[in-house]
Amino acid sequence: MRRENFKPTNSSKICSKHFTADSYITSGWSSKKQLKKDAVPSIFDFPNHLVKQVTTRKLPVKRETVLDKPTGSKREIINIATPVEISDETTLEPPLKKRRHYLGDFEQGSPNRDQGYKVVVNKCIQKKNKQIKMLQQRNRRLIKKVNNLKSLLEHLEEKQMIDEDFSLKLS
Repeated sequence: MRRENFKPTNSSKICSKHFTADSYITSGWSSKKQLKKDAVPSIFDFPNHLVKQVTTRKLPVKRETVLDKPTGSKREIINIATPVEISDETTLEPPLKKRRHYLGDFEQGSPNRDQGYKVVVNKCIQKKNKQIKMLQQRNRRLIKKVNNLKSLLEHLEEKQMIDEDFSLKLS
């Protein structure tokens, strides 16, 4: 778990995000997931600073050394290094992109945070409802204004205060 001095207790819980699909028992009659008894959490989303970096080492270069024998003038070539494969078990995971948070997102198992999200969502809904109400009222007023102007135009035509050509241009 990469937590210092972490000791799981009977009330410690891990959510389903940390288990692979083959860690569950599937039954045909129920849609409820049930963990296998031997299931081990294997998926962890660690921040980048906690991910172990894989260090790759270069293989030793094969070098040849020339040694002079003290007794003669012959030179002898000796192979010093032999290639050795070095591998680490840790693998470097690709850097995780920060997950986008949307209004209403919440994490399972955190009632206090859930309550906070609920309050924020309700305030947002109230604000949007108020905005909708204001726009509907504005729309009604504009429709009423258009109808009043149409009736005024008809009245002026009846009284022959304006020409039909002029009224057509206004319509």
